[in-house]
Amino acid sequence: MRAVKGGIVKGKIDYEEHAAFEIRAQAQDKGVPPRSTSCKVLIEVLDVNDNAPEISVTSLMNTVREDAKSGTAVALITVSDKDGGKNGVVQCLIPGALPFKLQSSYKNYYSLVVDGPLDRENVSQYNVTITATDEGTPPLSSTSIITVYVSDVNDNAPRFPEPVINVYLKENSPVGGLICTVSAFDPDENENARTHPLIISISDHGEPSLSATVSIDVVVVESTGEIQTSFRQQPVKEETFSDLNLYLLIAIVSVSVIFLLSLISLIAVKCHRTDGGLSRYSPPMITTHPDGSWSYSKSTQQYDVCFSSDTLKSDVVVLPAPFAPAEAELISINGGDTFKRTQTLPNSEK
Repeated sequence: MRAVKGGIVKGKIDYEEHAAFEIRAQAQDKGVPPRSTSCKVLIEVLDVNDNAPEISVTSLMNTVREDAKSGTAVALITVSDKDGGKNGVVQCLIPGALPFKLQSSYKNYYSLVVDGPLDRENVSQYNVTITATDEGTPPLSSTSIITVYVSDVNDNAPRFPEPVINVYLKENSPVGGLICTVSAFDPDENENARTHPLIISISDHGEPSLSATVSIDVVVVESTGEIQTSFRQQPVKEETFSDLNLYLLIAIVSVSVIFLLSLISLIAVKCHRTDGGLSRYSPPMITTHPDGSWSYSKSTQQYDVCFSSDTLKSDVVVLPAPFAPAEAELISINGGDTFKRTQTLPNSEK
């Protein structure tokens, strides 16, 4: 305050520190007695756009999977501006060519989310530049760079240089020798691109079919310049029991069991027929007649035996039953106490 003119001397003023001032001023004359008066002076500081926006990034995810769905949050962003009025209104933007976008959640809070497909094999990381601009005159802006790493998922199958590989092998090649070297490329990384041992089985069409196996190491490399030929050469063990040999063994056992069951069934049928044949043997039969004679017959086959009563010597008529012919013995005794033994020969007709 100037004592004579009463002007207020301006010092260092910063709107961001003090937006307003309150000053008490007093005026006094030189009379006797002196008279004085006072007043209160309110000073409002007008802001100028002298501060750029500030960006604060809170990372939510160190990495984002390449199969992340659209809308997955990656980072939380907060912007602020110390200026007032329009000078403190801030807008955030990121380049539109990236598979990300900013979503405003509340006032100066933003979320960086996924807005497109990610492919680690093409782009493994993104440098997202966030630009915050205020509405002052002239407008001020600031930038911040967020590095987003894309983690790998196993979305690529190994690839061979050629779909069909023709290998020519000499017929007298030693057992366990290296047949060929096969290399494959997998765009994935880490566990998704590790070396895979493969077993190849080869069988012929002989009777029985014979087979052999060989182990092939497929080395997955990032580039063809990293291909190495340090393959293991291990002969295949002869005791390797393939599935084909197992099927052959099962078939042999099945045929043997069926043959054994058939043999047992045949023996049982033969025994049953023998028992039935034995049951057809007839017991001895004695027949008496009115003239006082009688006859005795014993046969391994059933016959119808008839005697004539009008002669002293009986006439015998043998009628075979419908069975296979067999030997028969017939004894006839007449009234004079004489007997005759007759042997019946097998019939030639069936």
